[in-house]
Amino acid sequence: MKKAASKIIKFCTFICMSLLVIPSQGVASGANNKQYEVGIFPHLQKNYQPVVENLSKSIDHKVHFSTDESIENFYEHLKKEYYDIVVAQPFEYVILSKKYGYIPLATKKQPIKALIVAKKGGAIQNIQNLLGRKLLLPPNSTVTSYLTKKHLHNFGFDLNHDISIRYERTHVSCLQKLLLGFADACATRQATLDFFERRMEMKFQVISQTPEIPDILFAAHPRVDAAHRKILTKALFQWGDTKEAKKLLSNKSLTSFRPITDKRYDIVRKIKAEVDAY
Repeated sequence: MKKAASKIIKFCTFICMSLLVIPSQGVASGANNKQYEVGIFPHLQKNYQPVVENLSKSIDHKVHFSTDESIENFYEHLKKEYYDIVVAQPFEYVILSKKYGYIPLATKKQPIKALIVAKKGGAIQNIQNLLGRKLLLPPNSTVTSYLTKKHLHNFGFDLNHDISIRYERTHVSCLQKLLLGFADACATRQATLDFFERRMEMKFQVISQTPEIPDILFAAHPRVDAAHRKILTKALFQWGDTKEAKKLLSNKSLTSFRPITDKRYDIVRKIKAEVDAY
């Protein structure tokens, strides 16, 4: 336990340093006809900055986003339709599409799924072993939480009685508590699991994985010119061929993109409606 705790302290220090972002060159003043404002969840801004910079080069219209925006401001701006272009997770997108008419441009090439993991060699060897056990999830609005709860329900679990579900603030804290023995299992995504295992020099056991859905996407507000939307979609699709992109793709900090239609997110709408009704 002491050894694991020591590793986690060092890991947390690394996380804090890695979340530092490049200072903003100015506070955005809102959408206007001189530039397109891009909204990106704060913890993803550093990863997506080179993609946004490439978009700006592809079109005769300035593309801008603030790199020091708080989570609170990000969601407040979403509510006010401040962003011309957003980078949204699938369950956020279906809300934005319904409320404000946002139009999909491109999504990450690889679909997303959730993984349920437990300690190796422990009592939890498969999903059925979770009956009566404690499962940790990231926040309930995340893709991982929605997919995991749908997956458990499909296996016959009554989420209110057959399993104890608790929510953590982040994927990392979920895995940390599993490592320290405060839960029987944790649901996360592949990228986070790989990162955590690499930093902690250990391995968890994947006991189950959910079906896949389309992942994070770029979407445009209807006020964005239709011709510009086509250019932006093409630029996102071709971004993976750029020199900078190949470097980022090689170290798995980002993936390439592919065009996507709104219809492909019907499965997300279906899962959201079902899980919200549980």
